[in-house]
Amino acid sequence: TRQVIQSAFRLRIVDFYNCHECGNIAWECDRHEGYHINIDSLVVEIVNNGKPAKPGEKGEVVITSLDSYAMPLIRYCIKDIGVGGESLCSCGRGLPLLGRIEGRIDDRIVLPNDTIVSPFELVNHLKYLPGVLEFRVIQRTIDQFVLQLKIEQNFTKGTVIRKATKEMTGILGQQSDIEIQIVDEIPPDPSGKVRSVISNVK
Repeated sequence: TRQVIQSAFRLRIVDFYNCHECGNIAWECDRHEGYHINIDSLVVEIVNNGKPAKPGEKGEVVITSLDSYAMPLIRYCIKDIGVGGESLCSCGRGLPLLGRIEGRIDDRIVLPNDTIVSPFELVNHLKYLPGVLEFRVIQRTIDQFVLQLKIEQNFTKGTVIRKATKEMTGILGQQSDIEIQIVDEIPPDPSGKVRSVISNVK
């Protein structure tokens, strides 16, 4: 989507990371080396099992608001998966960085061997498949998955399905039961968001 918008409007896009409770958390600059954290208004931590994650290690995003006086938010888990930055941005601003945001905790894929696959990993593989316009991965059970694909008209279904199956199997393992569905549209959630990965395994 970013590439399409940039191409159409001939502009470079920067991303903002927000949540309803805390507002603007972090933002990209034109270097795209991570998200600059708004340290004047909040503290952002990446934690695993309540302990700080190492730089470059993924974990839960935890927020402490510095200006929410009516309802203080202290180490508030916003249910996102993030990765802490390993260095400062070359732009010279000096703000600490979030390396990337990998999606919602509820959308993590948990495999039978307890391996956790982040939504980011699935999205990063599937979005570059030739002929795929939109996709959605749904985890029905611990080892059953549905991959919904909206494809370009000039691509054959069989070719796209074979490549998609290979990518999914490479990430989820040979033991996973993967059903591929070719669909006309992938509807958004009631919130208006189109989630690329949905896990029904809790």
